[in-house]
Amino acid sequence: MIGLALLTTAPLAIFSALLVNELREGEYQALQRRTIREAEAISRLVERQLHDMSITLRLLEVAPELPLQNFEEFHDRAQLALRGSSWNLLLLNAEGDQLLNTRVDYGTPLGKTANLEAYRQAQSSGQMVVSDLFYGRVSETWVYNITKVVDAAGVSQGSLGLILTQNASDLIEAIGERTFPSGWHYAVVDGSSKVVASSNGIKAGDPIPAELQAQARSLAILRNARNENTFGYAKIAGAPWETIVWGPTASAAAPIQKAWLDLILLGLLFFVLSVISGAAFGYTLRRSIREIARRANQVGHGEIIAPLQTGIREINQVSVALSEASFDRSQAHDQLQTVLREMSHRIKNIIQITQVLIRQSARHFESKEEFLDVVLGRLNALGQSVELLSSQTRATPMFGELIDLQLQSFIDNPERVRKSGEDFQMAGDAVRDLGMILHELATNATKYGAWSDPGGRVEISWDVRQKEDGEVLQLTWVEVDGPPAREAMTNGFGSRLIETTVSQLRGSSSREFLGAGVVWTFEFPNQAVADTIEGASTAA
Repeated sequence: MIGLALLTTAPLAIFSALLVNELREGEYQALQRRTIREAEAISRLVERQLHDMSITLRLLEVAPELPLQNFEEFHDRAQLALRGSSWNLLLLNAEGDQLLNTRVDYGTPLGKTANLEAYRQAQSSGQMVVSDLFYGRVSETWVYNITKVVDAAGVSQGSLGLILTQNASDLIEAIGERTFPSGWHYAVVDGSSKVVASSNGIKAGDPIPAELQAQARSLAILRNARNENTFGYAKIAGAPWETIVWGPTASAAAPIQKAWLDLILLGLLFFVLSVISGAAFGYTLRRSIREIARRANQVGHGEIIAPLQTGIREINQVSVALSEASFDRSQAHDQLQTVLREMSHRIKNIIQITQVLIRQSARHFESKEEFLDVVLGRLNALGQSVELLSSQTRATPMFGELIDLQLQSFIDNPERVRKSGEDFQMAGDAVRDLGMILHELATNATKYGAWSDPGGRVEISWDVRQKEDGEVLQLTWVEVDGPPAREAMTNGFGSRLIETTVSQLRGSSSREFLGAGVVWTFEFPNQAVADTIEGASTAA
């Protein structure tokens, strides 16, 4: 029984372990996605900052002082426009010399810009350029620029450079505080792998560790014996910059580990309970099956047994079925004895009928071949009726079935016989006698009547009528479109056999000889030919 319990619970335990592992891996993948989304969120903040700076540059380039080369007033306008922000504006000539810088008063000697490379790139491309981080000479700190070249009428060099600059430390304030698990950090890195902003103490302008940057770019998870890190990576649109988020997986996955451990403990508890329950159920099942087997053996020896109550519904159902089967077996044995007695009686009757058919047929035929054909045909009709009677799941067959069986060997087209009347279930003895009558009628129709002509057909109709002495079944056989019927050709042994069989059923018969064929009309007491009248179907 312990084996049964293990067999039933082991698949569930294995499935639970696989499920827990899949959930664990799924949570780690979700952590990876959250880390990437955090990197993307920081990138969007930086992009918004760069976008705001580029909009400000576009607004300043249309100032009316620039075309007039009124740089002092332009200096005042720029300081006023940038008041309250952490940005400063530089104006350069085509050679990169600073014409003004809002960090200092207008007229202060300035010299060339510290990031001449970005200015040359803007001049050559005609596009707005975001620089990498560099050390500003005027600001004396790490800064980055957004540079735009503008055409100014009247300027001898033909163009001016507008630069909006911001300290790297101010970008950290723009990003704001990020809520990270313990040991997690972010870094904004420029195109030359220098840190622009960071949360882990890496100073602006310091290079980012190459291994850290490579792992973040590949979105890999570093696993080793002492540490496990998760990385998030996102590019910053409009600049050759990128954002990296990283940290130890353990600090972020602590809830995952706890949930995983809880699931394992719960699974072990469930497994133990399942083993105990399975063992108890197995013991009950074994005892019940042994008792069922013992009772089944009693049924096999013909004993009648009572139902067994085990507490297991399915076994109780089997026990009830065995109990019912024991009663059914006893009844079936009694019925079998009755059937054997009835079969013996019917066999005697069939032998007697066969003897009569042979004797009567032998008196009317001089040719052995003709005698054999007639006798075999009549015996075949008798055999078909008996077979139909014995093969029914009902007690007796329907009248329409008897007609189809007796006539099917005489016609090549079902349209050559038409039936009409409410079908009914026949009495047992009437099956044999009516089968003989139908066979003789079909034989005569084939030899002399409607079926001897290619266009002839037979119409069979019947109905129940009420007369003074009770209900009567009236059966009519009408031959249509055949050769004219002659009494001399139809008044043979077959006709006398029909009349004899009709009298055995306490019925009557009459016939008419018409130009299109013979018409037979039979009347039988309904109780002699019908078991019950059923209007379930109408033959046509």
